[in-house]
Amino acid sequence: MSSKNGREPLLTSGEAVERPTRAVAIFDAGLVDYAPLRAALAECGAPSFVTSHRIEMLDAAALIIPDGPSFADYRRVFAQKRLAQIIELRIAGGRPVLVCGSGMHMLCDGVDINGEFLASPAPQWEGTVVHMPAQRGTATLHVPIPTPFLAGIDTMNCEVKPDFALRTNPAEGMDDGPLTPPRIAWAGPPAPYIAAIDNGALCACAWAPEEAGNLGLRLLRNWVQHAKITADLSMGGVQ
Repeated sequence: MSSKNGREPLLTSGEAVERPTRAVAIFDAGLVDYAPLRAALAECGAPSFVTSHRIEMLDAAALIIPDGPSFADYRRVFAQKRLAQIIELRIAGGRPVLVCGSGMHMLCDGVDINGEFLASPAPQWEGTVVHMPAQRGTATLHVPIPTPFLAGIDTMNCEVKPDFALRTNPAEGMDDGPLTPPRIAWAGPPAPYIAAIDNGALCACAWAPEEAGNLGLRLLRNWVQHAKITADLSMGGVQ
């Protein structure tokens, strides 16, 4: 049974916890309520559990690094839990990872906060996350090159207005070589930013998907299917 914050109850010494064999591990940074994300995953047909244990994060069928309240707080937790190494080991083995919101920011070069650059503890993509100008209206998603993760979101509306975002394409500047460049989805106008990234085993979205309505649910369904957490998913009412 899960507690109200989406975490499993604490275990006493010697107790074992039984996890689903095909489940999504949600990293527990101890900073937010994970129940809404777990509910969204359940709607997509994917069982999940919340953990901060290294072995469970490495062994899970898929791993989500969820959104957090601030880059500075998450940066500290990343270092304490050695998440950079866990992410590296998973993607090196082709094991799915989804990073969301400030979790995504951790994998860019860093964040500019009031003119001060804070370097990321786990850079995977080029580009600095910056403060977004005040936005009015609804942004529209644009997908230059469709991928399994980005399928069906082109022209969808995005109501979420992030305070910080990556505004440069991380694939720019990559020369021809063995590495597949990340594929992206833009959100805009008025102020365009990178809304989602498909980089094979490593995917990202710029906000908490459970807070992004049909768009967030569509991305989660795409990711769950791509990660092969369930054998067969109905797209339901999300088109």
